[in-house]
Amino acid sequence: MVIFGGYMHKHKEEETCYDNKLYLYHLGCHVWMSHQLTPTGHAGMYPKMQGVYGHSVFLRGGNTMVIVGGFHGTVNSHVLAYVLPSTLVSPDGRDFDTDEACRRHNSQASCVSNLECGWCPSDLSCYERSRGANCTNNLQTSQCPGVCASLHSCQSCAIHGRYTRGGPCAWCVQTAKCHERDEPSGGLGRCGSPDDNPLNLEGWWGPHGNDLITPEECQQLDLRPGITVIRYRHPIDLAKPDHVAIVNTTIQELRDTQEFRGARDLHTGGSTMAHLIGFIHPLGVRPVKGDKNLMVFVQASHVNASLWVSLNDTKENLELVASIDAKKVTTKAAQRPNEGAIFTDLSRGRRYLTKLQVSQPVQHSPHIGVVSIVWNAHAHSHRVISLEYLEPYSVRRCRMCCSCHLFGLSHRCQVWLVQPNLVLCC
Repeated sequence: MVIFGGYMHKHKEEETCYDNKLYLYHLGCHVWMSHQLTPTGHAGMYPKMQGVYGHSVFLRGGNTMVIVGGFHGTVNSHVLAYVLPSTLVSPDGRDFDTDEACRRHNSQASCVSNLECGWCPSDLSCYERSRGANCTNNLQTSQCPGVCASLHSCQSCAIHGRYTRGGPCAWCVQTAKCHERDEPSGGLGRCGSPDDNPLNLEGWWGPHGNDLITPEECQQLDLRPGITVIRYRHPIDLAKPDHVAIVNTTIQELRDTQEFRGARDLHTGGSTMAHLIGFIHPLGVRPVKGDKNLMVFVQASHVNASLWVSLNDTKENLELVASIDAKKVTTKAAQRPNEGAIFTDLSRGRRYLTKLQVSQPVQHSPHIGVVSIVWNAHAHSHRVISLEYLEPYSVRRCRMCCSCHLFGLSHRCQVWLVQPNLVLCC
C-alpha cells in the first residue's frame, strides 16, 4: 500500500499539516517499509514547497501514481504524477515478477529493506526471499511479522487471523498475544508454558496455557491471568466504576485524569480511588536465603493505601495487614493481626484473596501516585508480583468485567452485582 501526503496530528508530540512524503506499508507483513525503497535524489522529491492533504490518488498504467487536487493552505488544482520504483512494481505494466524486481536492488541496505527480498553475501546479489537456495550463504532478510502480531484482541485474532500469509493465528490467553499457530518458536503448545516467560516458571494455570482459535472460544474461554484493577473518579460511586482492567503485575499509577479542561478545578476536594483485587498463588516460592518467611510489602508514594490478605481464598477471612499514608516513597511490611505468616501454605494449588485499596486527593499536584505489592521472593531486593502468580477475582465462575460489551454480550455477562467494595457482573 502506497500513501502520499496527508495531515498528521499527535497532541503535543507531532504535528504535520501538509505532508510531502511517500509511505509504504506491507499488507502481508503488516509493517511500514523503509524509505530506502523510494528515490532519495532530486528526481524523487515532491516538487512543491508544501505537501498536501484531502487529495485524490489513482494508479495509471500499473506503475504511475497520479495525485489530483487537495489542500495546502489553499485549494490545490495541480495534477502530479509519480512513477513508482521498479523494485516495487513492473516498470512497463507487465505481470509483476518478485525475483526480477529483487534483482534490481544494487545494495544490501535497499535489498533487505524490501520484505520480499534477501541479500546474498557470497555473490552480492539480491534474491526473492523464498529462493534462498540460490545463495551459498544464509540469505539476509528483514523480519516479516505478519498480521498475527498486529491483532490485539482475541476476537480480532480469531476472525482476521484465519487466512494470513504465514498461516492462521491463535490467541494465547496467558500472554494476551496473537501468534501464528505454526511459528518456528513453538506455535501451538508453547503458550503459557515455562518457555514462554522470562522467569522460566510454570504459572498457576499449569504447564500449558490456552490457545484459542475461534470467536466462540474467545467468548467463553478468554479469561486471562493477572490482577483486576478497578478505578473510580470523583465523585466515587462503588456501583459504577470508571475503568476496569486486568493487568500483569501488582504495580499501578494513580492520577486524576479528567476529560475536559477545568474539571480538576470543579472536583478539587474530592478523591480518586483504585482497587487491585485478585488471588495470589505462592506456587511453592521460597524467600531468599537469610529470610525466615516469605514477606509481602506495600510500596507507595503520594497515595493512601490499605492492603487486605485473606487466610484463604474467601472474602470472609480478609485481614487488614498494612496501611500507608504516603507523602513520599514509603515501604511497609504486611503483618497479620496475630503476627502469623502472610501465606500459611506456600504449596501449589493454594491461593489467597488479596485486595489493595488506594486513594488520592484531587489536587493541583505534579506528583503521580504510585503503589505496588512486592515480596522478597527470588532476590534480596523487593520484586513486584508477576502474572504467573496472579489470578483475577471471581466468584462461582463470575469474572470481573467493566461492561457487558467487554465480553461480547455473552451469557456470562448479564447483570451488575454490588457487594461491599466489589463490583461484579455475572
